[in-house]
Amino acid sequence: MTTATMNVSQNTDWLGLLRRLVCTLNRPDIRSLDAFLSKLTGDANTALMLLRLLYWTPKSKREGWIYKSWRDWNAECNLSQSQIKRVHSLNLLEAVGVMREIRKANGVPTMHYKLDPVAFLQQVGEYLGIDLEQLEALSGLSLIDQSNGSERPNPEGDSGPTEMVETAKPITDINQQSIHPDNTDTQTAASVDDEFDSAELAETNLLLLDLVDIGFDLITSHWLVSRYQNRDIQQALNLAKEAAAFNPPGFVLTALRDTWNVSGKLCSKSKPSLASLEDGKRYAEGKYAAFIES
Repeated sequence: MTTATMNVSQNTDWLGLLRRLVCTLNRPDIRSLDAFLSKLTGDANTALMLLRLLYWTPKSKREGWIYKSWRDWNAECNLSQSQIKRVHSLNLLEAVGVMREIRKANGVPTMHYKLDPVAFLQQVGEYLGIDLEQLEALSGLSLIDQSNGSERPNPEGDSGPTEMVETAKPITDINQQSIHPDNTDTQTAASVDDEFDSAELAETNLLLLDLVDIGFDLITSHWLVSRYQNRDIQQALNLAKEAAAFNPPGFVLTALRDTWNVSGKLCSKSKPSLASLEDGKRYAEGKYAAFIES
Protein backbone atom coordinates (compact mmCIF):
# COMPACT_ATOMS: atom_id res chain seq x y z
CA MET A 1 0.00 0.00 0.00
CA THR A 2 1.56 3.26 -1.05
CA THR A 3 2.10 6.06 1.45
CA ALA A 4 3.25 8.65 -1.07
CA THR A 5 -0.26 9.97 -1.37
CA MET A 6 -2.44 12.54 0.35
CA ASN A 7 -3.55 11.47 3.84
CA VAL A 8 -7.19 11.62 4.80
CA SER A 9 -7.82 14.66 6.97
CA GLN A 10 -10.74 16.72 8.13
CA ASN A 11 -9.87 19.26 5.43
CA THR A 12 -10.11 16.76 2.58
CA ASP A 13 -12.11 18.13 -0.34
CA TRP A 14 -14.47 15.19 -0.60
CA LEU A 15 -16.59 16.58 -3.41
CA GLY A 16 -13.55 17.35 -5.53
CA LEU A 17 -12.02 13.97 -4.78
CA LEU A 18 -15.17 12.05 -5.68
CA ARG A 19 -15.74 14.06 -8.86
CA ARG A 20 -12.20 13.19 -9.97
CA LEU A 21 -12.85 9.55 -9.10
CA VAL A 22 -16.04 9.49 -11.19
CA CYS A 23 -14.18 11.12 -14.07
CA THR A 24 -11.30 8.63 -13.79
CA LEU A 25 -13.63 5.63 -13.69
CA ASN A 26 -15.50 6.89 -16.77
CA ARG A 27 -18.27 4.33 -16.29
CA PRO A 28 -21.36 4.71 -18.51
CA ASP A 29 -23.65 3.97 -15.56
CA ILE A 30 -22.11 6.72 -13.40
CA ARG A 31 -22.25 9.99 -15.31
CA SER A 32 -22.00 12.37 -12.37
CA LEU A 33 -21.25 12.61 -8.66
CA ASP A 34 -24.98 12.92 -7.95
CA ALA A 35 -25.66 9.71 -9.85
CA PHE A 36 -22.83 7.94 -8.03
CA LEU A 37 -24.08 8.92 -4.57
CA SER A 38 -27.62 7.92 -5.52
CA LYS A 39 -26.45 4.48 -6.60
CA LEU A 40 -24.15 4.13 -3.59
CA THR A 41 -26.92 4.86 -1.10
CA GLY A 42 -29.85 3.48 -3.10
CA ASP A 43 -31.93 6.38 -1.81
CA ALA A 44 -32.20 9.85 -3.35
CA ASN A 45 -32.90 11.63 -0.05
CA THR A 46 -29.91 9.98 1.62
CA ALA A 47 -27.77 10.85 -1.39
CA LEU A 48 -28.75 14.51 -1.15
CA MET A 49 -28.04 14.62 2.60
CA LEU A 50 -24.70 12.87 2.03
CA LEU A 51 -23.83 15.32 -0.75
CA ARG A 52 -24.35 18.26 1.61
CA LEU A 53 -22.47 16.57 4.47
CA LEU A 54 -19.52 15.97 2.15
CA TYR A 55 -19.62 19.67 1.28
CA TRP A 56 -19.70 20.81 4.91
CA THR A 57 -17.22 18.30 6.37
CA PRO A 58 -14.01 20.18 5.46
CA LYS A 59 -15.60 23.40 6.76
CA SER A 60 -16.45 21.95 10.17
CA LYS A 61 -14.86 23.45 13.29
CA ARG A 62 -16.41 20.92 15.67
CA GLU A 63 -13.99 18.00 15.36
CA GLY A 64 -15.68 17.06 12.11
CA TRP A 65 -19.19 17.13 13.56
CA ILE A 66 -21.88 18.99 11.61
CA TYR A 67 -25.17 19.86 13.25
CA LYS A 68 -28.45 20.19 11.39
CA SER A 69 -32.06 20.20 12.55
CA TRP A 70 -34.83 19.05 10.25
CA ARG A 71 -35.57 22.72 9.55
CA ASP A 72 -31.98 23.15 8.34
CA TRP A 73 -32.39 20.18 6.00
CA ASN A 74 -35.68 21.57 4.76
CA ALA A 75 -34.17 24.98 4.03
CA GLU A 76 -31.05 23.57 2.41
CA CYS A 77 -32.42 20.58 0.51
CA ASN A 78 -36.21 21.00 0.51
CA LEU A 79 -36.57 17.71 2.40
CA SER A 80 -39.64 17.14 4.55
CA GLN A 81 -39.52 15.95 8.14
CA SER A 82 -40.96 12.59 7.05
CA GLN A 83 -38.24 12.15 4.44
CA ILE A 84 -35.54 12.89 7.00
CA LYS A 85 -37.12 10.57 9.56
CA ARG A 86 -37.16 7.77 7.00
CA VAL A 87 -33.44 8.22 6.35
CA HIS A 88 -32.73 8.23 10.09
CA SER A 89 -34.99 5.33 11.04
CA LEU A 90 -33.53 3.07 8.34
CA ASN A 91 -29.95 4.06 9.29
CA LEU A 92 -29.25 4.86 5.64
CA LEU A 93 -26.51 7.38 6.42
CA GLU A 94 -24.83 5.02 8.87
CA ALA A 95 -24.78 2.38 6.12
CA VAL A 96 -22.38 4.55 4.09
CA GLY A 97 -20.10 5.62 6.93
CA VAL A 98 -21.81 8.62 8.53
CA MET A 99 -22.02 8.69 12.33
CA ARG A 100 -25.03 10.36 13.91
CA GLU A 101 -25.53 11.58 17.49
CA ILE A 102 -27.46 14.21 19.41
CA ARG A 103 -25.04 16.72 20.91
CA LYS A 104 -25.39 20.22 22.22
CA ALA A 105 -24.97 23.14 19.85
CA ASN A 106 -25.21 26.58 21.44
CA GLY A 107 -26.71 24.90 24.49
CA VAL A 108 -29.49 23.18 22.55
CA PRO A 109 -29.63 19.41 21.85
CA THR A 110 -29.27 19.09 18.08
CA MET A 111 -28.62 16.26 15.65
CA HIS A 112 -24.95 16.02 14.69
CA TYR A 113 -23.37 14.10 11.81
CA LYS A 114 -19.77 13.07 11.20
CA LEU A 115 -18.15 11.31 8.25
CA ASP A 116 -16.01 8.27 9.07
CA PRO A 117 -13.54 8.45 6.14
CA VAL A 118 -12.42 4.82 6.22
CA ALA A 119 -15.93 3.40 6.61
CA PHE A 120 -17.17 5.68 3.82
CA LEU A 121 -14.38 4.75 1.42
CA GLN A 122 -14.83 1.07 2.23
CA GLN A 123 -18.45 1.39 1.10
CA VAL A 124 -17.32 3.25 -2.02
CA GLY A 125 -14.82 0.51 -2.82
CA GLU A 126 -17.35 -2.23 -2.15
CA TYR A 127 -19.90 -0.63 -4.47
CA LEU A 128 -17.33 -0.13 -7.23
CA GLY A 129 -15.95 -3.65 -6.76
CA ILE A 130 -12.42 -2.51 -5.95
CA ASP A 131 -10.29 -2.91 -2.82
CA LEU A 132 -8.86 -0.08 -0.73
CA GLU A 133 -5.44 -0.27 -2.40
CA GLN A 134 -7.02 0.26 -5.81
CA LEU A 135 -9.18 3.03 -4.38
CA GLU A 136 -6.09 4.72 -2.96
CA ALA A 137 -4.43 4.62 -6.36
CA LEU A 138 -7.50 6.06 -8.09
CA SER A 139 -8.30 8.73 -5.50
CA GLY A 140 -4.82 9.77 -4.37
CA LEU A 141 -5.71 9.18 -0.72
CA SER A 142 -3.74 7.25 1.86
CA LEU A 143 -5.75 5.30 4.42
CA ILE A 144 -2.83 3.55 6.11
CA ASP A 145 -2.91 5.83 9.15
CA GLN A 146 -6.57 5.06 9.77
CA SER A 147 -6.63 1.37 8.91
CA ASN A 148 -6.80 0.44 12.59
CA GLY A 149 -9.99 2.45 13.00
CA SER A 150 -8.47 5.14 15.21
CA GLU A 151 -9.18 8.75 14.47
CA ARG A 152 -6.40 11.10 13.40
CA PRO A 153 -5.85 14.16 15.60
CA ASN A 154 -7.40 17.39 14.45
CA PRO A 155 -5.19 19.61 12.30
CA GLU A 156 -3.67 22.46 14.28
CA GLY A 157 -5.96 25.43 14.54
CA ASP A 158 -8.97 23.46 13.38
CA SER A 159 -11.05 23.93 16.51
CA GLY A 160 -12.58 27.21 17.54
CA PRO A 161 -13.08 27.67 21.31
CA THR A 162 -16.40 29.46 20.88
CA GLU A 163 -17.78 26.89 18.46
CA MET A 164 -16.76 23.60 20.06
CA VAL A 165 -19.43 21.18 21.18
CA GLU A 166 -19.88 21.85 24.87
CA THR A 167 -19.10 18.39 26.24
CA ALA A 168 -17.87 16.60 23.09
CA LYS A 169 -19.98 13.69 24.32
CA PRO A 170 -23.23 12.40 22.87
CA ILE A 171 -26.37 13.24 24.80
CA THR A 172 -28.07 10.05 23.69
CA ASP A 173 -26.96 6.71 22.40
CA ILE A 174 -27.00 6.37 18.62
CA ASN A 175 -29.27 3.32 18.80
CA GLN A 176 -31.78 5.23 20.89
CA GLN A 177 -31.60 8.05 18.36
CA SER A 178 -32.41 5.61 15.58
CA ILE A 179 -35.68 4.87 17.37
CA HIS A 180 -36.44 8.50 18.14
CA PRO A 181 -34.80 10.39 15.28
CA ASP A 182 -34.42 14.14 15.31
CA ASN A 183 -35.27 14.78 18.96
CA THR A 184 -33.89 18.28 18.58
CA ASP A 185 -35.40 21.71 18.41
CA THR A 186 -38.57 20.06 17.13
CA GLN A 187 -39.66 19.80 20.76
CA THR A 188 -40.79 23.41 20.52
CA ALA A 189 -42.46 22.94 17.15
CA ALA A 190 -45.94 21.66 16.44
CA SER A 191 -46.09 17.90 16.83
CA VAL A 192 -45.88 15.92 13.61
CA ASP A 193 -47.34 12.48 13.13
CA ASP A 194 -44.50 9.98 13.36
CA GLU A 195 -46.26 7.68 10.94
CA PHE A 196 -45.47 8.44 7.32
CA ASP A 197 -46.65 6.93 4.10
CA SER A 198 -43.70 4.64 3.40
CA ALA A 199 -45.19 3.43 0.13
CA GLU A 200 -45.51 6.97 -1.22
CA LEU A 201 -42.02 7.89 -0.03
CA ALA A 202 -40.61 4.75 -1.65
CA GLU A 203 -42.39 5.57 -4.92
CA THR A 204 -41.03 9.12 -4.86
CA ASN A 205 -37.55 7.82 -4.12
CA LEU A 206 -37.61 5.56 -7.18
CA LEU A 207 -38.76 8.49 -9.29
CA LEU A 208 -35.94 10.65 -7.93
CA LEU A 209 -33.41 7.93 -8.72
CA ASP A 210 -34.75 7.72 -12.29
CA LEU A 211 -34.41 11.49 -12.70
CA VAL A 212 -30.81 11.43 -11.46
CA ASP A 213 -30.07 8.44 -13.67
CA ILE A 214 -31.02 10.31 -16.86
CA GLY A 215 -28.85 13.30 -15.95
CA PHE A 216 -30.60 15.59 -13.47
CA ASP A 217 -28.71 16.62 -10.36
CA LEU A 218 -30.16 15.81 -6.95
CA ILE A 219 -31.27 19.35 -6.14
CA THR A 220 -33.16 19.74 -9.43
CA SER A 221 -34.70 16.27 -9.08
CA HIS A 222 -36.11 17.15 -5.66
CA TRP A 223 -37.35 20.47 -7.02
CA LEU A 224 -39.21 18.66 -9.80
CA VAL A 225 -41.00 16.27 -7.45
CA SER A 226 -41.99 19.19 -5.24
CA ARG A 227 -43.40 21.12 -8.22
CA TYR A 228 -45.04 18.39 -10.32
CA GLN A 229 -47.16 15.33 -9.62
CA ASN A 230 -45.30 12.01 -9.61
CA ARG A 231 -47.65 10.75 -12.33
CA ASP A 232 -46.79 13.67 -14.63
CA ILE A 233 -43.05 13.21 -14.11
CA GLN A 234 -43.32 9.50 -14.85
CA GLN A 235 -45.26 10.26 -18.04
CA ALA A 236 -42.54 12.69 -19.11
CA LEU A 237 -39.89 10.05 -18.42
CA ASN A 238 -41.84 7.53 -20.47
CA LEU A 239 -42.12 10.00 -23.36
CA ALA A 240 -38.37 10.62 -23.25
CA LYS A 241 -37.74 6.89 -23.41
CA GLU A 242 -40.21 6.37 -26.28
CA ALA A 243 -38.64 9.17 -28.29
CA ALA A 244 -35.09 8.02 -27.46
CA ALA A 245 -34.46 11.63 -26.49
CA PHE A 246 -31.03 12.95 -27.39
CA ASN A 247 -31.07 15.15 -24.27
CA PRO A 248 -33.35 13.46 -21.70
CA PRO A 249 -33.28 16.22 -19.04
CA GLY A 250 -34.16 18.89 -21.58
CA PHE A 251 -36.89 16.68 -23.02
CA VAL A 252 -38.44 16.01 -19.60
CA LEU A 253 -38.33 19.69 -18.62
CA THR A 254 -40.03 20.66 -21.88
CA ALA A 255 -42.66 17.94 -21.50
CA LEU A 256 -43.52 19.08 -17.98
CA ARG A 257 -43.49 22.76 -18.88
CA ASP A 258 -45.76 22.20 -21.89
CA THR A 259 -47.98 19.76 -19.95
CA TRP A 260 -47.80 16.85 -22.37
CA ASN A 261 -49.70 13.71 -21.46
CA VAL A 262 -48.53 10.16 -21.92
CA SER A 263 -49.91 9.93 -25.45
CA GLY A 264 -47.83 12.89 -26.54
CA LYS A 265 -50.75 15.34 -26.67
CA LEU A 266 -50.67 18.77 -25.15
CA CYS A 267 -53.10 20.09 -22.59
CA SER A 268 -52.65 23.71 -23.55
CA LYS A 269 -50.42 23.93 -26.61
CA SER A 270 -50.29 22.45 -30.09
CA LYS A 271 -49.37 18.81 -30.39
CA PRO A 272 -45.73 18.29 -31.43
CA SER A 273 -45.12 16.27 -34.56
CA LEU A 274 -43.39 12.91 -34.39
CA ALA A 275 -40.44 14.46 -36.17
CA SER A 276 -40.08 17.07 -33.46
CA LEU A 277 -40.22 14.41 -30.76
CA GLU A 278 -37.45 12.49 -32.48
CA ASP A 279 -35.34 15.60 -32.95
CA GLY A 280 -33.44 15.42 -29.68
CA LYS A 281 -31.34 18.48 -30.46
CA ARG A 282 -34.49 20.57 -30.18
CA TYR A 283 -34.20 20.14 -26.41
CA ALA A 284 -30.46 20.76 -26.17
CA GLU A 285 -30.65 24.14 -24.58
CA GLY A 286 -29.97 25.91 -21.32
CA LYS A 287 -28.48 24.37 -18.19
CA TYR A 288 -28.55 20.78 -19.44
CA ALA A 289 -27.04 21.36 -22.86
CA ALA A 290 -23.69 20.01 -21.68
CA PHE A 291 -25.34 16.71 -20.79
CA ILE A 292 -25.68 15.73 -24.46
CA GLU A 293 -21.91 15.72 -24.79
CA SER A 294 -21.54 13.06 -22.10
